[in-house]
Amino acid sequence: MRKRLIWVNWTLFLLTVEVLIGAFVHDRFIRPFFGDVLVTVLLYAICRCFKPEGWKWLGAWIFLFSVAVEFFQLIPKPQLEGTLLGIIVGTSFDWRDILCYGVGCLLALVVERYGTGKVQKTMSS
Repeated sequence: MRKRLIWVNWTLFLLTVEVLIGAFVHDRFIRPFFGDVLVTVLLYAICRCFKPEGWKWLGAWIFLFSVAVEFFQLIPKPQLEGTLLGIIVGTSFDWRDILCYGVGCLLALVVERYGTGKVQKTMSS
């Protein structure tokens, strides 16, 4: 139960950061790249809220899902431009986004391996 609570807190924190980036940051690095790194960490955290342990390949599945969504952006969808769904899913393909998704998945794995374990030990002490 404690591990689930840790992931819920991470999810809420990352969601808040993503919303703040989307609403207030309009640059050429933080929003397009750091935001893409964080979105995969956010997806990882959301999944861990539902199943905090036992998903050995979750990072790989999140990466494959992110890449599939990125390739979906190759299909022209003018009806999505400017809509909330268009903002969430994206409307333009970029190979650099795939690199960001990979970095985000690795970051999520590192956080889980070294971050949540230490928090868990501290909480149980």
